[in-house]
Amino acid sequence: MSDYRYDWGQGNNMRRPGIFLCTLLLVLLSTFAGNVGQSGEPKNRYPNELSEYRFYETAPWRSLTPLVSTMKDIRQILGDPQEAKDVSAYLKPYPGDVKALEPVFTYKLSSGWTLLVYFTKYCFHEFPKGLRGDRLCSFDLVPKKRISFDTSRLPDTFHKNHIQAADAAWDEYSDGTGLRYEVYTTHPPYGSEKPGDLFRISYGPPIAVVENN
Repeated sequence: MSDYRYDWGQGNNMRRPGIFLCTLLLVLLSTFAGNVGQSGEPKNRYPNELSEYRFYETAPWRSLTPLVSTMKDIRQILGDPQEAKDVSAYLKPYPGDVKALEPVFTYKLSSGWTLLVYFTKYCFHEFPKGLRGDRLCSFDLVPKKRISFDTSRLPDTFHKNHIQAADAAWDEYSDGTGLRYEVYTTHPPYGSEKPGDLFRISYGPPIAVVENN
């Protein structure tokens, strides 16, 4: 199965909010971006990571904030991606960050994972309307090999949502912080993955930021 997801229209219907909503949004995002400890290092935005999948605390992208950081910020911190694609014109050369309608950055990590970076132009997390399309949506870690995922180890803070896509189906387990574990419920047409295997881990914006707008 392709690492690039089909778009079900989540979060892409943008309009300009009123002055009050703009002010509230800025306050919320500033609070989210300023979530730092006394040492100046960001606090753990995703405290419910499972112990065997605890990547955020040491991730090179830890200082980048969903809905706040920009495409330029991503390139400054992580460097240029090994691959950049505009999913809306997948077979064509990448037209650049400004012209890309559905951009996805790919970083091939050496630890058995591929990092996909999504932006608000093409986002599978909910987010407030009115944001610029170049803002970070999520970091998604996709395993390079099959990983059987034991959902019984997830605490009660996680809630399940079933997703049926054109080429596969999976369950999303989210805890409200923006952390999501996605687990196949069908055998995708490409690759060796089976039901119960981990599809990806997604680190996006917290639900509280969305619900208050």
